[in-house]
Amino acid sequence: MALEIYKAIPAILADVEAIGKNRTNKQQGFAFRGIDDVMNTLHPLFAKHKVFPTCEVSDVTRSERETKSGGTMFVVTLKAKYTLHAEDGSHVCTEAAGEAMDTADKATNKALSSCYKYAMFQLLCIPTEAVDADLETPEPVKPAAKPADVAMTADELAYFNDAIQQIASAKSLDELKELVGDPLTKKSDTLKTKLRGLYTKRVGELKSQTSAA
Repeated sequence: MALEIYKAIPAILADVEAIGKNRTNKQQGFAFRGIDDVMNTLHPLFAKHKVFPTCEVSDVTRSERETKSGGTMFVVTLKAKYTLHAEDGSHVCTEAAGEAMDTADKATNKALSSCYKYAMFQLLCIPTEAVDADLETPEPVKPAAKPADVAMTADELAYFNDAIQQIASAKSLDELKELVGDPLTKKSDTLKTKLRGLYTKRVGELKSQTSAA
């Protein structure tokens, strides 16, 4: 007699629909799939096929990093094992790692969300609507000459990533204005152009929050 979990998972695979990148990070402008999208997609399928997940967290590491504005960035990395159980007691396990940063108390929550999302994507082969790299074979072209100031050095890239965190975590216009003298003026033209766009966007967000209040 076949174990129920080995019948339930293929049934879920047959029913699960694609989860596209339908959400947008407002600070940095990239598209992503939220934990809510994954939960809302899988819950009815788990209920239908009588499967439920449990989680066991291990290898948790926490650290703190000081931002240039004097704030604290909390960093959490962890590993989680997820077990899918069927009603006859049979089960399968999968593991995933997660990492997240936050200036408040959400770093662990974010790391767990990341773990769960990617564990389920891999175990259940959830379609992502991504373009297959083998779908097209572009014609080879000669690389265009790049302006001398386009490429970032390792030091500039680290500076850029830190400045992004400072801009995104600024809680007021006054705090944001303090960054103008450092992240936005002391590096290359390429960096300044990228950071000014993020800065301007954050100014608009804070103004909207102030008006709403």
